[in-house]
Amino acid sequence: MSGEIELAERPVASATPERQPNGYNQIFDRIRIAAGDDQVIAFVAYGLYKLEKQEWARKLSERSGRPPTPGQADDFVDTWGAKRLESVLSNAANIVSAYTNAAIENERPQIAKDAIGALDRKLDEIRQGDFWKAAWSSTVGAFGYSLVIILVALVLKVSGIDVLNVLEKFRPG
Repeated sequence: MSGEIELAERPVASATPERQPNGYNQIFDRIRIAAGDDQVIAFVAYGLYKLEKQEWARKLSERSGRPPTPGQADDFVDTWGAKRLESVLSNAANIVSAYTNAAIENERPQIAKDAIGALDRKLDEIRQGDFWKAAWSSTVGAFGYSLVIILVALVLKVSGIDVLNVLEKFRPG
């Protein structure tokens, strides 16, 4: 495993979102479009965006003594161009990849235990004779088939039919 999730090559939606009357800023839509089918990465990327927006609003409030105005919030959204969206998507992919790798690593002992248990069950089946019964019946069947072919060849030979001579006629060349 490389430890990284590769993002699809998709264009990030336009750098300047179109404003809607209700203040909807379309960042999530732009992230979702850029992430394509990777919805988990889109949700994580949007969470990263919201954390950054919250940090921006906190710092602005500390400096000015009041929360950001709607115009300032719009200005913040306008700073989220294609490069910034690509960066947050890349960070989200790394977070999802790290989480996935950690989850797999966490489950590795149970996976190994389950695999060993399955092998033990198969070995028990073999030891109980199921395998050897099947192997023995296959061997007897193959031997019986060979005897039938030999008997047919002998009957044909006694009848005066040379099987090898007949087959030689069909040989190419």
